[in-house]
Amino acid sequence: MPLYLLVVVESHIELCAIFTIRSIQRNSNWLMEERLFASALDVCPLNAKVHYNIAKIAGDNNNKVLALYEYRKAIDLNPNYEQAMNNLANLLREDKKFEEAEVLLRRALDVRPNFAAAWMNLGIVLTNLNKTEEAEHCYKTAIMHRNKYPDCYYNLGNLYLDQKRNDEALQAWEMAVLYRPTHVAAWSNTLVLLDSMRDYEKVLELGTTALIHNPKSPALHFSIANTLGKVQQFEKAEGHFLEAINLNPGNALYHSNLGVVKGVTDQYADGKMAGVYKDFIGDTNIRTEHYKKFLLDMLKKKGCRRILDVACGTGIDSVMLLEEGFDVVSTDGSDKMLKYALETRWNRRKEPAFDNWIIREANWLNVYETVKDLVGDGFDAVICFGSSFAHLVDSYGDQREHK
Repeated sequence: MPLYLLVVVESHIELCAIFTIRSIQRNSNWLMEERLFASALDVCPLNAKVHYNIAKIAGDNNNKVLALYEYRKAIDLNPNYEQAMNNLANLLREDKKFEEAEVLLRRALDVRPNFAAAWMNLGIVLTNLNKTEEAEHCYKTAIMHRNKYPDCYYNLGNLYLDQKRNDEALQAWEMAVLYRPTHVAAWSNTLVLLDSMRDYEKVLELGTTALIHNPKSPALHFSIANTLGKVQQFEKAEGHFLEAINLNPGNALYHSNLGVVKGVTDQYADGKMAGVYKDFIGDTNIRTEHYKKFLLDMLKKKGCRRILDVACGTGIDSVMLLEEGFDVVSTDGSDKMLKYALETRWNRRKEPAFDNWIIREANWLNVYETVKDLVGDGFDAVICFGSSFAHLVDSYGDQREHK
């Protein structure tokens, strides 16, 4: 073996050995720290700091029972131990013991009025107790004492969201990510709220920035994918759904929404299915009287006159309803299918009902945006017979064989 290669190999072995030794040392340090404080109790059983340190180690190791006991012991020994009160209050809050947590946090603030973390934690507790006005004051006081406080801005934004103060919520979360660009929860809440406000352009703009700082966040990929679907950028949406699933394979919702967005992509793009549908389903004359009576009786019984048909296909149900005097707005996700509906409207344009028939292209992701100018006082009924071949006639002619 050449000398230089031998040196490299030996150096690599030495590095591995060093890293291994350091890992063992770190583990030993943890054990030694725990043993150290346990031993300290034998020497100083009435030392509040020792009990506090044991509680903190227990909490870090998810031993909540021991942590609760030791924090209480520390406070018993030092009634002004504000950090122990704060930490104990956080554990109690996790167990939804908000009243006791509130008392402890107020005691901690009496001891140290500029304790920013305690102010924020008191705000969280008061929010859970529906004392929202005082909670807001607590958050703002925490920020006054620690102006670059991303977690506090995040919680303040959540409070504003609950109060439907959307613009203020967005501003608070903006500050959270300004001071900590890796604050995924603040980014995620921002994107979800903007999406609910239908500001899709802003979602995609901020989402790009969020992913620069948090490329491995499945929640961010998921939010962006949902918005891309709503603006019909299905291929991009699919990519982000797949990345979210890759990062969090066990999330059922990610898989579900991926399936939806894949299905939304125009399954009739080549136009062939529209022709097959037309041949098999035909026009209203092929509809059985049984089916027609069922649908019309149900709508009339409910006093429905204005109908939104959200998956009209070739327009077969919409035509039947128009002929029966209903006011109909029709949408479908396939322009190839709608071609037949538009053709029917043109051929029967001299009939007032068909001349006024509104037909628009829309899928489930953007149907509201497509028809919102037509909503007015609302629709009496929304029908969706979008599973095309559920309408195929069976051997009896009345669909009794359909499952």
